[in-house]
Amino acid sequence: MLETRILLFIELAKSGSLDEAAKIIDLDVDQALAMVQSLENDLKCQLVSEYQNHYHLTRLGEKFYHGCTRLQEMVMDLMEEMNFTPVPRIAIGFSGIRDNQKVIELASRYKQLYPSTNFTYQKKSPKQMLESLFEQKIDVCFGLQNTFDERAVDLWIEPLFRYNICFIFKKDHPLALEKVIHPNRLEDENLLILMRQNGQNFFFDPFMACNIRSSVFTMQKRTPEDLIHAILEGQGIGVTSEEMIDPEQLDKLDLTYAIYPNSYCVVIRAGESRQEILDFIRLAKEFFADFDLEQSDLIEPHIIERINELKSRQRGTIIQSHGDRLVLNQTRGVQGQNSEKECKKELKEAKKEIKAQLKLEKNRQEMDDQKNLTQEESAASFE
Repeated sequence: MLETRILLFIELAKSGSLDEAAKIIDLDVDQALAMVQSLENDLKCQLVSEYQNHYHLTRLGEKFYHGCTRLQEMVMDLMEEMNFTPVPRIAIGFSGIRDNQKVIELASRYKQLYPSTNFTYQKKSPKQMLESLFEQKIDVCFGLQNTFDERAVDLWIEPLFRYNICFIFKKDHPLALEKVIHPNRLEDENLLILMRQNGQNFFFDPFMACNIRSSVFTMQKRTPEDLIHAILEGQGIGVTSEEMIDPEQLDKLDLTYAIYPNSYCVVIRAGESRQEILDFIRLAKEFFADFDLEQSDLIEPHIIERINELKSRQRGTIIQSHGDRLVLNQTRGVQGQNSEKECKKELKEAKKEIKAQLKLEKNRQEMDDQKNLTQEESAASFE
């Protein structure tokens, strides 16, 4: 803010009236006159001359006035700039499309909490996405963890849920006895996956995440049956996610599998300090935890079974509950299957039922805790 004497002088130059200038600055006339004289004394020149109770600028006064008005404009511009709050923007990158819809739902929930935030989305290969992250073209990445392993020291990686990659072998394969295996041991093997448009990335994304440097290009199969048949014929090794595996079914077909431990993660640059990014990471962890609600012991089994059925119909592949896994069982085209729109609606209702059930359980627990606390206070008071 400019000095009061300068503000007073500007108002005096505009109006020519000391009374009016003093009133605007909230001074009495004597104070105003003393300030004008003090300013002239410091500058060692006369700024104004009085004639018939009206003040006029001298030549030096005009020069000083124009300088003061430019200074006042600069101060006002600077104050506006300092008071300006930029709109938070978060650029999100994906290495695949399997869980993109969940991320978009996450962004929608974040906007409910922080309506001014804007989001942009970019789909890139794992390598391109990592480059964009360090070039600050992307703020947050979602993908399988080993995509980020080479630069892990420069990153903040938060696992959201387990997503083990799975390799299916014939039992007479040299690697069939392995339970956990690193993908680099498969570089000389033919790798078999389901085609992207049919696999919904349960098959394609795990292969991309393996980052296997092999001259043998992946063979893509049209249906899950084609994939299993190709493995049985010895055409290669199947690649999928662990959640698509039914160990008993594979055993009956004289097949086995090994896993490559992995996680679906949200990633930012190490040292990121923007509050909107940190809040987004926190919400992402809470949000994706909701998608594992079916693992909770509080959920009724029939709700879990219904959600599994609806999820499978959305993918066009029938998946049944098998312990704590989802099991690949049949292909699409099941007669009487609900439309995708109906499935989404039913799935939404089922998730609401889960959340309502958990909320009820939480309220019951809080009531029990309050009851116990009241009893303890009463006992203490009695003593």
